[in-house]
Amino acid sequence: MSPRDAGEQARRAFLDGCNDHIVTLLHEATHAGIPLERVVVLVAADDDPTGRAVIRACARIGPPTDGTEVFVAGMPFELATEVLAGVDIDLAERLHPSPPAGSAQVLCIAHGGVLSLFLGVAGRAPEA
Repeated sequence: MSPRDAGEQARRAFLDGCNDHIVTLLHEATHAGIPLERVVVLVAADDDPTGRAVIRACARIGPPTDGTEVFVAGMPFELATEVLAGVDIDLAERLHPSPPAGSAQVLCIAHGGVLSLFLGVAGRAPEA
């Protein structure tokens, strides 16, 4: 397995460990009437330099994150773009302005890289 594949596999495993928290955030957004297409979930590891920078940037706009090893937060697209641009403009540019209908964006910053994907809420059909 190449180092790139190993990193991607490690990020996916890290993300799987955060699944319950991510699903809860998506359900909360749905129940609040927020279109999932406008939601970004940031998942970051404190042992990753870029992940740590994202956690610190999020601490400036929300509750303290001291001692956080695994950070998971949902926020509007615009705020996520602002937070990520403050860390690294390339991270902000990874966000897609028009995700698929009924899907939120998830950006995982861990294990020396970034994994970006779209997730919907089980049992909820995408809007046409």
